[in-house]
Amino acid sequence: MKRTALASIAPPVAAAPPGSRAASRPDLDLFVDQVGWLGAHLRDRSRLSVMSWIGRALRPEVCDELRSFFRVDHQIHIQAERELLALLRRPWQKQAPRYSRLDMPERNVDWTRTHVEELTSPPSRFWARDVVPMLDAGLLGGLCSLGRTMLDLGTLGPLSEERRAVREALRDAMAQVARTIGRRHGAYTHLHEQRLLRMDRETRSSAQALRAYLAFWQDRFGAEGDTERLRAFAKEIEEADLRCQRRTLDSLLELSVSIAIARAAQETQDTVDLPEGVRWELEDVDERDERNVPRILLRAGALSCTISKNAPKGDALVPLLADMGIEARGNQPDIVLTFAQKHADGHEDRLVVLADAKRNAEHDGRGYLATSVETAAVYAVSFGHLMGVRFHPDGHGRIDGDVLPAVSLFCRQGVKKVAGAGPRQEDIVARLRAPQRLPAVMALDFQHFFGGEGGTRWSPAIVGAWFGRIAREASAAFRHRAAEHRSQSGGGQERGSQAARTAPAGRRERVRRDDGGDAA
Repeated sequence: MKRTALASIAPPVAAAPPGSRAASRPDLDLFVDQVGWLGAHLRDRSRLSVMSWIGRALRPEVCDELRSFFRVDHQIHIQAERELLALLRRPWQKQAPRYSRLDMPERNVDWTRTHVEELTSPPSRFWARDVVPMLDAGLLGGLCSLGRTMLDLGTLGPLSEERRAVREALRDAMAQVARTIGRRHGAYTHLHEQRLLRMDRETRSSAQALRAYLAFWQDRFGAEGDTERLRAFAKEIEEADLRCQRRTLDSLLELSVSIAIARAAQETQDTVDLPEGVRWELEDVDERDERNVPRILLRAGALSCTISKNAPKGDALVPLLADMGIEARGNQPDIVLTFAQKHADGHEDRLVVLADAKRNAEHDGRGYLATSVETAAVYAVSFGHLMGVRFHPDGHGRIDGDVLPAVSLFCRQGVKKVAGAGPRQEDIVARLRAPQRLPAVMALDFQHFFGGEGGTRWSPAIVGAWFGRIAREASAAFRHRAAEHRSQSGGGQERGSQAARTAPAGRRERVRRDDGGDAA
């Protein structure tokens, strides 16, 4: 069965005529556009994998909407899980050729290879071809790939005790296969399906159940077009938010901004926005944290950046509250960017930069924006030791740091200027690239981080310049730390050598031992 990739599901939303539905919902356009880009970069580019990725990244309450909209608790899904478990429990083998050399010809001699390989005529030795059973790692890997997606999607729906047991057994069977053949990333293909359909009746039944499972998803996503399906899902969440007075649509904005940051980093080509002049490569979008939430890995030479939802550990306010007898989870920023660089001596430096996605849709959005800035300042206190943030010693309370802006706000509306510049895109980009320090907290809204007229066309210019700025400052901070580390290491050795030269004779042996040198 053909599985359509989600590589071009989101045409440029600027093509929508003014006043159309697309033009009136830029946050939904952003979601559709960024998920379309994401789909082209997953290892398995099917619609199934894209929705699995989305489901793992969204808040639990939004996953409920996703489950009801895409019916992941349908009987077809439940039956497919059982059939896949049955297939993985079988010792799949294939017939593989094996060659051996004989002194005397036999029935299974491969005469073509014999005459090619042997130099004498007639040949003195003969190549024989045998067929032996061998574990079919390709088929098992494809089944496991499908199983991982099933397990991901199943978490979006309610689980009965029976289904929970089946899924746990499926997870164990996949782990057993991985121990045997290693972790493989190949997709379950049409060739795998055809092989299963040529087997016994029980295997054919299992293959047909998997086909129905995949066809179910193909029909659900293909009937109206992927773009409209995703837009309808987002619109339904928006309408449910209005009915129930809730803010679950914010979860879509968090997801959209996370993907947009990675996309802008990869699409940026201007050397000035690249750390050390090296372009960012998308290393992995299928990586998951300990909570099974996806995170995106970028790399530019020795510098890496991980984009995730997982809040940093070590909130400085938590122990203060604990001393008051108050148990707290700590602050939970929407987006965490962790820059890291490993040095020649093996130690790794890390710096954290935080971002919040704020769908300040009421009125002009400025009231919520002001509150968001206050929250960002609290982040500087909670995680300042991880962010390289400090309060400037000039007595005016200014926030300084290794990387500025330390916290960025991605808003729906209300931002009139970006770090004092704007509203023209050229002025904002120039400000982000200028050597003057940026404020500790900076905000962008749709118009400024879409980059087009009215915020209706995706452009990496603003976000690319912003990401380039924080990446360059992180790289410079790592170089400074490495120089300090070398200086301290060299200074310690020099002080030890000086002590050995000036110490009395009776103490020189012990000093040399402490300095790591030879005692003899």
